[in-house]
Amino acid sequence: DIHGSIEGNGELSVTLGKSGVLNFKDQTDGAEGGIKGDNVTLVAGSADVAIASGNVAEGAKITCGDKTSAGKAKIALHSGASLEFGKGADAGSSEIVVARAVTDNDIAAREAERLAAISADPTADLSALPALTEQFGATIEFDEASAGNANITNAGAVAFKGSDLSEATLKNLAGATLTIEGKEIGVTDSSGSGVINPATNSPKTEMRSSDGG
Repeated sequence: DIHGSIEGNGELSVTLGKSGVLNFKDQTDGAEGGIKGDNVTLVAGSADVAIASGNVAEGAKITCGDKTSAGKAKIALHSGASLEFGKGADAGSSEIVVARAVTDNDIAAREAERLAAISADPTADLSALPALTEQFGATIEFDEASAGNANITNAGAVAFKGSDLSEATLKNLAGATLTIEGKEIGVTDSSGSGVINPATNSPKTEMRSSDGG
């Protein structure tokens, strides 16, 4: 758990293994948290260890809580890893790479490649065409958050819920998923208290859009 900010001119690299969790804790009004240093690298999961479809709980997780920022971090999300930005959080000017999933279609295509190689040459070395197994990709979720000026390369799944795409650059690779949607939120008054809809005697809500610059 990071309760404040990661600061300074040094270099810091944090690698999360299976089920590893890194939390940038929610900040109170007027406080700032997250990453302020220029040389921070976060790695969630491993390029060499895939998370199988039935083992989602083994995926590493990074949470940027309310009012925190990813700053200038370099973030790599491998198989099964997730990154979440909470209310008022932002991706800063970070660079984020999101790993792809391996689907049944990928497995079938690879098997066809292997069979073709063997048919052409029974002694063929298949080390460059290893058999694949189904596995989760990585995910990012912005929930009432901002993508800032981040540079995101997405081969997995990125979702915006009532969030600001801001000035981010997002490259969506083949097979990746990008979801942009609104979010129903409670209406509050000037004191922060929830507003009641007199017609239904229930909390009043409104749709917050996701939009970009």
